[in-house]
Formats: sequence, structure tokens, C-alpha cells
Amino acid sequence: GGIVYALVVIALIAFLAELAGRYLTRRLYVIQRVAAAVQAGESGLRANVFGSDEAAQLAGQFNSMLDTIEQGVLVRESEQRLREITATLLDGLCVVDRQGKITFVNPAVTTLLGWQEEEMLGKSAHALFHHSYVDGAPYPFGECPMYDVLHLNRTLRSEEEFFWRRDRTCFPVSMIASSILRDGEVAGAVMSFRDISQQRQARQILLLQETAMRATANVIVITNVDGTIQWVNPAFTTSTGYTLEEAIGRNPRILRSGLQDES
Repeated sequence: GGIVYALVVIALIAFLAELAGRYLTRRLYVIQRVAAAVQAGESGLRANVFGSDEAAQLAGQFNSMLDTIEQGVLVRESEQRLREITATLLDGLCVVDRQGKITFVNPAVTTLLGWQEEEMLGKSAHALFHHSYVDGAPYPFGECPMYDVLHLNRTLRSEEEFFWRRDRTCFPVSMIASSILRDGEVAGAVMSFRDISQQRQARQILLLQETAMRATANVIVITNVDGTIQWVNPAFTTSTGYTLEEAIGRNPRILRSGLQDES
């Protein structure tokens, strides 16, 4: 009788072991199927194995790994889309972190400043290309308007700043910068800028021309294509009696109307 009992117990243990093996195998097969589907290019899948056994623990680790992989893929795809979009811009686009270190630049930045992208990433933007005033005097970061953008959640618009190229020449820029907020805190800033050297030169030429026209003793009248007066110089006022404000918007025929003061 004792021998029969022992054989029954052995048989029962063997049967239970086989059931456990089949149960574990089925649970591991769920993970295997999801892994194969992910390898084939599917996304958003997870191994739904519940419980507290080794298979469930393995599935939990596997799902966490998938989360990390998919988040990384999303980040890379977002970065790639950003690069594709900003590569078409003529303005330089630069992103910095909370410490002012460069985390992203578009191709226009490298063209305008002369550095390669890999030379700029991780460097302080201020120390790299905004370190000095136009006369070469040091420009402390605390005096830079970008300091407030990075610390006080500000938006900056300016045409008074100068950026320095790799070859140690500088140029005037029109720039816009805004804080990047994360969970209500400033996490960095994005800045766009363009070279306005030609615009400044054109304004200086116009200013010189206006100064010369104001100083001349000859009457000068500037009209649009319709013949409407846009500007007159002081000699016009002296000759006709019409002030600049009175002449603007009128037709030069007023000079033949007999309405001007006689002199």
C-alpha cells in the first residue's frame, strides 16, 4: 500500500509540474508574440501578462523597455521634423537650455556665424557669439537682454545687438527670443535672428541724403507716381511759404495756384 501511495504522489507531482510548465510557456509566448510584432515594425503593443510570477515580472520589464524605445523614437522623429522645417529658414534659429548652452541650431546659424553645428552644441551662446560690445569691450552676461529671457520668462525683440562670427568680425542683428516653459518654470529659450547690415547701411545712406537735401538752397520736392507730394526740403518752405506738413499729400500745382505767399 505504501508503494502505491508513493507512486500516486510522484505521478501527481509530475502532472502538476507539466501543467505549471505549460502555464508558464503560454505566458512567455505572449511576450514572444509581442516581441516578434514589434520587430516587424508594429508599435503601441504591450505584453498583457498579469500576476506576480516570474512571467509577469518579465512582461513588466519588457513593457517598460518598449515605453523607453517608443519615447526615444518619438523624440528622434520630432527632432528630425524640426530639422527639416528649420533647414528652409533664412533666419538663424538657436535653442538654449536654462544655463544658456546651445542644444539646437539650424543651418542658417552656421552660415551666419561660421561655426559647424558640432562646434556649437553644448557651448554657451553668449560666450560664443555675444561676448563683446560692438567696440570690442566685454559684454557681461548679466547685462545681456537674454539673461532676463532665461530667468524671468520674457520675450525679447531688438535690433540693437551685435553677434560675433568665428572670424572675430561682428554684425548687427534683428532678433526675437522667447522663454521655453516646462511645468511653469523657464527651461530654456528659443532665439531667431538675421543679419541687418544691409538695412542699416541703406538707412544711413538715406539719412545722409536727407541731410544733404535739407541743407541745400535749391527747392526739392519728392512726389509719388501720382504726383502727390511726399516730402519737401526747408528751401521749399522758404520759397513758397508752405510748411512740410501743409505740402504733404497735395499736388505741386499749388505752386501755380496763386495761393502761396508772395515773396
